[in-house]
Amino acid sequence: MSESLDNINTKIQEDISPTKKLSGLHLKIVSYIAIIWSLFQLWYASPFPFMFDFGMFKGLPARAIHLGFALLLAFLIFPITKNKKISAVDIFIAVLALFCCLYFLLLSVSGCSTTQGDSSRRRALH
Repeated sequence: MSESLDNINTKIQEDISPTKKLSGLHLKIVSYIAIIWSLFQLWYASPFPFMFDFGMFKGLPARAIHLGFALLLAFLIFPITKNKKISAVDIFIAVLALFCCLYFLLLSVSGCSTTQGDSSRRRALH
C-alpha cells in the first residue's frame, strides 16, 4: 500500500513540476550557463564597460543576448520530451533558439536591422 502511495506522490510531483531532474554533467552545464548569464548581467549593469571602454552594448543587442540566455536555459530545464535526461531534441531546440538571438545580434552589429525597410539607407554587406 505504501509503495502505491509513493508511486502516486511521484506521479503528482512529475505533473506539478515539469522541470527535469538534472544531475551530473547536465547540471554542471546548466549551472555554468546560468552563472555566465549572471556575470553578463552584472557586467552590463556596472560602470566597468564605460571605465574600460570594452563590452558596451546598446539596448537591442543586450536584449538579444539576454533573450538568448533565457531561451537556452528554458529549453534545457523545461522538457520538450518526457525523458528524465536532456534529449537531443531539447538540445537542438535550445541551440536553435540561441542561434536566432545571436543572429539578431549579428544583424544589429552589422547595421542591417537599423534600416527598417528604408531603401535610401541600404548598405552593402561586403
